[in-house]
Amino acid sequence: MVEILVRKRQLTLKSETVKGTYETGLDTDSTAKATADFNLVDPTWTPNSTNFARDIRTSTLALFPNTFPGVTSADLTFGVELAGEKDNVSGTDFVEPPLARLLTFAGFDSVAVQGATVTAVTGEFRHGETLTFGGTGTGTCVGGYRDSFHAKLYWKLDSGTTTGTITGDVSGATATLGVKDTYTTWSCSPLSDAANIPTASGIYYVDGKRAKVKAGRGDVSFTFTHADRVVATMTLQTILEAYIDGALLSGANAPIVQQAKPPANLGTGFKFHDGTASYAPCYNTLEIGMNNTVALRECTTEDDGWDVATIGGRTPGGSINVDEVLNTTFDYVAAYEAGTTLDTVFSIGSTVGNVMEFRAPALQISNLSEGDRDGTTIFDMQFNLTAGQFSDGTFGADNELTLLFI
Repeated sequence: MVEILVRKRQLTLKSETVKGTYETGLDTDSTAKATADFNLVDPTWTPNSTNFARDIRTSTLALFPNTFPGVTSADLTFGVELAGEKDNVSGTDFVEPPLARLLTFAGFDSVAVQGATVTAVTGEFRHGETLTFGGTGTGTCVGGYRDSFHAKLYWKLDSGTTTGTITGDVSGATATLGVKDTYTTWSCSPLSDAANIPTASGIYYVDGKRAKVKAGRGDVSFTFTHADRVVATMTLQTILEAYIDGALLSGANAPIVQQAKPPANLGTGFKFHDGTASYAPCYNTLEIGMNNTVALRECTTEDDGWDVATIGGRTPGGSINVDEVLNTTFDYVAAYEAGTTLDTVFSIGSTVGNVMEFRAPALQISNLSEGDRDGTTIFDMQFNLTAGQFSDGTFGADNELTLLFI
């Protein structure tokens, strides 16, 4: 008997040209190599075969064999280290980080954006609004911007050149453009249009076996352990295309280990802003999840019985434990009672090319309970990440969480 070892695992994932159609190019190892460019953590897969009881009545109590129509799905769960990806060729620009590409299968976009410092700010820029630059250029704001709270303003360039005064077309906010970054930043924010959310084909390599899957979409959560690396855990619902014998990718086709070392979860600069002032709490545990509603849609028309996995909704949120403080410092209970939305920002890493900044413009406390950490009173706090409501009564959209790879 040949032992199949647990630690020998690989995973390739590629956007499908036609949603629900397996990307046959993955069967060529040299092609598959390029889609396994991330550091894989604790992967597992679970095949799920549909079957039906026949319940035929006879002269005995014996059961007849169930019917198995061959309608088989597969759940993939795996972790990815939170790290950047500096382009070693130019040394000044960035290629798309592997995690940014993978997040598209969990309902995020992945776009190249420009960052800059700004001065003379009036108002607050909003995620998704159009920015005009001195009347000659336009861009789409990413992650929003609150003066003296966020370090930089980010945008996706739509046309023209970016100079002079910046104006937000919805917020009416203005600012003077300062120093622009000389490198590209990548941004990931949630999407609501299924047409823009790709489906994944992939191969899960199990030390001599290959599970080929297609039509996958899923969910993601982030675990921030004190002083450790941060891990993004992804779950994908897929259709099982085939489960065959096959070797691991090796030699010239072996995946390249991601070069950027994941930074420690320290010095995050985590802070809230309640609309009046900001506050930086002391904490040591944090969890954030998108909580996508994912369903692999049944389709009797198809031979395999499935259409594609669909993301039909999301309820992003998480938990954090924070030191309880005097109300004059920050009143958590009042924020909880009033449903105050808290602008939130924090980052992992400090070296350009390996900095990940999280922005959540409207965190809302959903539950508080008193706890004890090392003899100090804390609040175990659950929260929702909402789109927020602005002073003019309008609501945000697709802005609950933005991840910037800087």
